[in-house]
Amino acid sequence: MKRFASLCAAFLLLVSSALPVFAAGETQEESSATNAASAAAEESTEYTIPELNIKVTIPDSMYVFQKDQFSLSDPDISKAGITDLNEFSEKFSKYNLLLDAISEDATLEIGFYKKETEETQSYYNLQDMTEEEYEEFLKKMEPDAAYQEENNLSMQVENYDHPETRFFVTRIEAEKSEAYNHSISEICYATIINGYTLTVDAVVLDAKISPDQEALIKQIVDTIEITKLIDKSEAAQLSTQLTPQDYFTVFGSLILMVGVVVALIVSRASRKKAERNRRLLADKLAQYRFEEQEKQEKAAEEGRTLPEPETICSNKTEYSEAAVRSFVSYHFGRRKMPTLIIYTVVALVFILFAAFSNMDVVMRVLMAALGVIILGWECMMPNKLKKAQMALLKSSQNKYNEYYFHKKDFRITGMQSSALHPYFQIIYLGENKEYFFLYFGEQTAYFVSKEGFTNTDADSFRDFIRERIKQA
Repeated sequence: MKRFASLCAAFLLLVSSALPVFAAGETQEESSATNAASAAAEESTEYTIPELNIKVTIPDSMYVFQKDQFSLSDPDISKAGITDLNEFSEKFSKYNLLLDAISEDATLEIGFYKKETEETQSYYNLQDMTEEEYEEFLKKMEPDAAYQEENNLSMQVENYDHPETRFFVTRIEAEKSEAYNHSISEICYATIINGYTLTVDAVVLDAKISPDQEALIKQIVDTIEITKLIDKSEAAQLSTQLTPQDYFTVFGSLILMVGVVVALIVSRASRKKAERNRRLLADKLAQYRFEEQEKQEKAAEEGRTLPEPETICSNKTEYSEAAVRSFVSYHFGRRKMPTLIIYTVVALVFILFAAFSNMDVVMRVLMAALGVIILGWECMMPNKLKKAQMALLKSSQNKYNEYYFHKKDFRITGMQSSALHPYFQIIYLGENKEYFFLYFGEQTAYFVSKEGFTNTDADSFRDFIRERIKQA
């Protein structure tokens, strides 16, 4: 069995380009009655196709494959004569094939298809048409003689009395052509229910559909049971009702908009506060430098040298790659963890909203992309901080900092030029197992090793530095 359903579907698309829906051929009941009776005696299995709202009974002698319910390793695939596994799998999604039944001798393939268009929605149910409307519909289904001649085919459309609802049946016979190197014999039963076309399409290549095959196709079609038939007026009413997905989209959009507005307000307020604090700190530092300069100048005028302030404790810390890693780990693992959690939640909200809302595809893709960008930014930030710290480390010949902590300020020498710093410059005190981190900015800190104190210990320094920062 080679490519029957995909070839058939391609041919269906060609023929139906000028038609609202498509079907294919009526069987001859008189010539197939005996065969139908014998086929009915076979062992059969009932299959449910939820997407079509039908149940159908198919003889166990056929190989049956349902969409999303078969594996390419299924041994029945090779038994059914299928040689191109990728093409066989693809046609289920490409042509909306929901169930495929292949005869035991691999000469006949019967596919159950679903197609929904604006025109099928306008008809909604063939059963609701008047006789005059239905006759006009059947005429519309059959292409004119010029179209049939141009495409080298013959096509007949007529009504079929099905136990459940109105069906129409189409028979197509197409000869070989330059465009397609196979002759096609095709029978297609179709109806419109619930606003979509239900098509049962049977095709044979390079041969005529035999009376036995016709009888089998008809037998299968006659077993179709419609499990859910919705009236058009009821469907119109249902279409105006909000689904859970609609509520999710509406309230989710509202929450996202409120969240964005709140985030912008908070961000703006935070920036203003940070800018205000920077100005205050700059003014305070300028005043501190001015006062120190005044003291130096006054002492010089009086011919004396200002004594060095008493060193309460001192520390020597080696700056290394291990120290940088420790700082980066602390900064993102503890100090910035609440912020990272918030960003992660926001990113996941965007991704989940993109996955489950019913907004248009472009908006969903943009939201998913925004969520991924936020997560990517979070992943890159630690490495970015580490690179900045390592660049500073490599640019300095001296790999040690020496700290001298006084009552009102502290001096740093070593990697940087010697300078006094008032305690109010420390905006945050961090600590992990190995280091204290004296933050001078959001991502700038001096490392103070807990093993580097000479005349005190880490516990005493913790109490001391907290008190100095508090009083500053």
